[in-house]
Amino acid sequence: MNVKIDVQIDEKRRVYFGEVNCDDTNGRRVCEKYDVLKIPQLKLFKGSELLSTYSYTTNDERFIKKWINYVTT
Repeated sequence: MNVKIDVQIDEKRRVYFGEVNCDDTNGRRVCEKYDVLKIPQLKLFKGSELLSTYSYTTNDERFIKKWINYVTT
């Protein structure tokens, strides 16, 4: 997995975005483990716990930040 973006939502929360290639052998295992059925897809984890999945077509940064804020508060 490649970490692509580091977004600081506020002083206490920091979110890291990574990329997994589902066509790659190692990536395929990750995609199967977390039921990645649609690409692109964001999955938000706290530690190893999956909190939420984002599967919308918009990639508007403001909307994604609102989703992160909603899930984490």
